[in-house]
Amino acid sequence: LVLPDGGRYDLNRFDTPPPPDGIAAYRRTPAPVPPAGRSWAYAVLTDDLQVQAVIDGMFVDRPLTPPENGWILVADGQAAQQLERLSALGVRLTLQTQPILQPIAESDTEGIAVFVNPLHPEVRSRLMAIIREICQNYPIDGFVLDRMRWAN
Repeated sequence: LVLPDGGRYDLNRFDTPPPPDGIAAYRRTPAPVPPAGRSWAYAVLTDDLQVQAVIDGMFVDRPLTPPENGWILVADGQAAQQLERLSALGVRLTLQTQPILQPIAESDTEGIAVFVNPLHPEVRSRLMAIIREICQNYPIDGFVLDRMRWAN
């Protein structure tokens, strides 16, 4: 996340409390009330990251629901001070993304495993399309298919 002064914050926590001196984003669930002794700030954003409101955490006494298709950023400590100082109404914040691979066990977010039946024609077609794309477009050494969950 890039603030108006160019300050950058890792934003890799979604719908979970912010790290110390960091920022988290809420889109699907209400942003919680700050824990005792923590200095939090909230920014209510539209879908295109335009600031609609900035709220000091000391005035938040109940969870804040994100606006439809919008976001609530929750900042802790130093990040809260920066967010309150720099986020004027109407200012548009910027997201710059860089994908990272992170083991589920090390992630702050809840991992959700989804299993589908590879014998279903639509599932098989989609899986084969993914395999074909990877094999044709990326320099790979091999491909492992895990069929252990299926008797056949």
